[in-house]
Formats: sequence, C-alpha cells, structure tokens
Amino acid sequence: MASDVATRAGRRLPDRLFSAAELAFLKSLPMLPSQILLNNLLYDTSQMTIPTDQVDEEQLARPSHWDIAFIRRFMTGRSARCSTS
Repeated sequence: MASDVATRAGRRLPDRLFSAAELAFLKSLPMLPSQILLNNLLYDTSQMTIPTDQVDEEQLARPSHWDIAFIRRFMTGRSARCSTS
C-alpha cells in the first residue's frame, strides 16, 4: 500500500514541476473539452481496479503505520530521476 502511494506521488511531482516551469516560459494553450474528457476517462479507467484490491488479513487485524520519511525520500529521489531523464 505504501509503495503504491509512493509510486503515484513520485510520478505526479515531476509532472507538476514541469507544468509550473512550462507556464513560466511558454505560452499556455488551453485543452479542448474532448482532450479533458479523454484524459479523465483514461485516468478513471486506470483507477477502477482499486476497489478490488485484496488486503491481507493481518493488515486488517492490525494496520501498520506509514513511513512518511521513506515516502518523502522516495518522492524526491524519483522526482529528480524522472525530471532528468
């Protein structure tokens, strides 16, 4: 579970940083309504499997604490790698 969160957060941060840099240097073009709908459809389709995720019984009995420091390090490390490649 924590690795899923770390992966998603690590993917989104470079996109947001790139978008911020893009707005600073390039003229921003608005998205067409069909592009927004397609983007939402693709994202929603990829998230449809989340409710069917199987959770281990021991996780249900005693939930574990998230290692926020690990997620923060993962996000910053992954963001640096993704933005330079």
